[in-house]
Amino acid sequence: MITANWTEWVAREAWKAADLHVVPPPPRSFAEVVSLVAENDIDARRLITLVGQDPVLTIRVLRLANVAAFAAAGEVRSIEIAVVRLGTRAVRNAVLAACLSAWAQTVDPYGRRGGNEMQHAVGTACLARRLAERLRVLSDEAFVHGLLHDVGKLCLMKMRVDFLRLGGRAPAADEFDGVMTAFHAEVGAAALQVWGLPESVRVPIRWHHDPLAAPAQTQAAAITYLANRLSHRYGFGCPPDDDRDSLLTDPIGAALCLPEAWLDKFDQEALSLSVSAQHLVS
Repeated sequence: MITANWTEWVAREAWKAADLHVVPPPPRSFAEVVSLVAENDIDARRLITLVGQDPVLTIRVLRLANVAAFAAAGEVRSIEIAVVRLGTRAVRNAVLAACLSAWAQTVDPYGRRGGNEMQHAVGTACLARRLAERLRVLSDEAFVHGLLHDVGKLCLMKMRVDFLRLGGRAPAADEFDGVMTAFHAEVGAAALQVWGLPESVRVPIRWHHDPLAAPAQTQAAAITYLANRLSHRYGFGCPPDDDRDSLLTDPIGAALCLPEAWLDKFDQEALSLSVSAQHLVS
């Protein structure tokens, strides 16, 4: 029987000692794709085999390879050609997004909120990739960081179910939202460690709300932070927040040395980025 309330239970990290898998285990295919994240040279044959074993992943990768941007090169009808056309990292990221999307959109325990969180995650991932391209840094890694930045929120949704199963009192909506805000970055980083992701991935997720405090990977955390703010601006999986002045004066933008008109460029690309995000989750 749990004596602490929901906030205390999470704050004291009691969930780590619970005799339950309170950090939700990802699907088998997600775990396999995650193992590719740390690889500098992704094995194309291994990736093709992984996608080919799952009809849903096959459909999504082929759809992505056949979007308008690639139409002039001819129709893609095989996973092998899709990998050649898109590149192994792009296919890995698409598969990672598809697996996470399928996991987040299960009815129990995530429900509609899980779907919204996934829309926000993929939108943030697409924005992070564009930011990285503008800054001439590795965009595939930025995509992964953006995709996983709020995974702690999904974990907390699952933890709430386990907390109630252990006899805890159901938190009120405002209490649950407060815990989500305060602890999702920490919980997400802990989950990624459980799943075996390297520190280079965990650090940007842990510090995506306070990148200047990150002990390492400061630029990666800053890109994730700013991509998250942009995702909120455009309403990817959440109500739009049109706080333009705040974004332009944000010190993180200055720390990344973004040009003066950077936000205008993103505003112009918002619709196409939204379409790209939709291709990855539907």
